[in-house]
Amino acid sequence: MAGMARFLAGQGATVEVCCAGAPGAPATEQEGAITVHRLAYAWPRGRERLFYQGGAPEALDRAPLRWLQAPPFVLRLLGAAARRVARWDALVSHWLLPAGLCGLGIAGGRPHLAVAHSADVHLLGRLGPAAGPLARAFGRPATHLRFTTRALRAEFAGLAPAAAAGAVVAPMGIAAATLRFDGGRARARAELGLEGDAFVVLCLGRLVPVKGVDVLLAATRGLAGVTLLVAGEGPERPRLQAAAGPGIRFLGAVAGDARARALAAADLLCLPSRVQPDGLTEGAPTEILEAQAVGLPVVASRVGGVADLVRAEEDGLLVPPDDPDALRTTLGRLRADAALRERLTAGARAVGPTRDWAVAGPRLCAPLLAGARG
Repeated sequence: MAGMARFLAGQGATVEVCCAGAPGAPATEQEGAITVHRLAYAWPRGRERLFYQGGAPEALDRAPLRWLQAPPFVLRLLGAAARRVARWDALVSHWLLPAGLCGLGIAGGRPHLAVAHSADVHLLGRLGPAAGPLARAFGRPATHLRFTTRALRAEFAGLAPAAAAGAVVAPMGIAAATLRFDGGRARARAELGLEGDAFVVLCLGRLVPVKGVDVLLAATRGLAGVTLLVAGEGPERPRLQAAAGPGIRFLGAVAGDARARALAAADLLCLPSRVQPDGLTEGAPTEILEAQAVGLPVVASRVGGVADLVRAEEDGLLVPPDDPDALRTTLGRLRADAALRERLTAGARAVGPTRDWAVAGPRLCAPLLAGARG
């Protein structure tokens, strides 16, 4: 979301962001033309646990009592936006629930860009008789629906066909310039203490069940000559570390130069995502876009919107979810076949420039930019 805010600010907009508060984060923060308002929704302040703990769906699965924090957050979000909307020319809401519904309630005819990511559509579909009417509300004339993948739009279409028919599929963007690592592969590997000729697999993302990192640990167990870097934080980390064997390193959360270093050091990115028992799965994972932006091949499970982003045998390889044997075979194939790696790398480099906000932003934000030009 920060990337979109910076993109819009770069187009000359003044941007106000209303979002969930996080323990230790300032209530208000300014970055150029962007003002961020972080909303407390638990008392005493600093006890917020619904977000930033691996994601709201995972937080609710682990501790159902955290549902008690959801109504206060929705009320704070709606109130904060309603107090400020008079000075806004347009609204952007990320996730149809709850932000999209709040946007519908206060937009008042202003252009409203509602971006669906994945868990929001999944949750909407679980609301029983209310699901259809709520979904159809996003078909209002001033509301512009965006889905990050075709699979997500198809899921929403089961609830509101007419609203989905007028929606656009447009992935989020990434700031490619922030992923360039000075010194390239050799320096990145030296700083991480990796052998220069090691075959390095990078797993990047939240350590939560839907990411399937346990499948990757099983796939690489006993796979000679492979070093696995697991970059990210989340509630699954203690369990995953306990199950990890030799040749596996946990880097923790990575951002900025550390993120760029991890990408530069790797031979490929692996995203072994799964479909959860309740049907929840990936939307359009940002880590795939980042890998492509730096020309890194991707090995990923064929779930959710992943197949929208990874062109099998062109810039990556797709495997069945929850199948460590298939994943082990695919990783072994890539390790052994330098020509295949080179071909997939070339494919990733070809698609990579389209992932930057300079290209993705105008498509995703077209209704807002048209209004600004008008």
